[in-house]
Amino acid sequence: MIAEINDIPDITYLYLELLGLKGQDFYKTKDMLKDFLHNHINREIFISCIYIDNSIASTAMMIKQVACLDKYIFNECGSYGVIKNVYTSDAYRNRHFATGCINELVRLAYDNNFIKIYAGLDIKNICERAGFEPDAALNLMHRNMQ
Repeated sequence: MIAEINDIPDITYLYLELLGLKGQDFYKTKDMLKDFLHNHINREIFISCIYIDNSIASTAMMIKQVACLDKYIFNECGSYGVIKNVYTSDAYRNRHFATGCINELVRLAYDNNFIKIYAGLDIKNICERAGFEPDAALNLMHRNMQ
């Protein structure tokens, strides 16, 4: 599912687990992250998550970017996404939940006429399992979404 504002507290705790923050850093970052997500979720940032037993087991984030023609990178003007911060709690690993979160973001991007999606380097292996070619963007204009 695509996260909404009421999911922010659970997303925040899972994201802080990904960062490995403890103590004072945890509490300082928690409040800052909640405020940030509240202002940007489902505008410039989209988060897919899987709930199990009323808590988030896995999550993935897509950041929306808008670009105009650029002779070095883009062939067309429009929106594209960058998927990053994919994380699954230890108790739920190796069940393909991260792939499910990524696929949900791909569908959202397709439904919202994004031109391409890029995978962050830190999640390259997971994104390859979700259909990205190594070192390539997922070109949504030519992808058959069923």
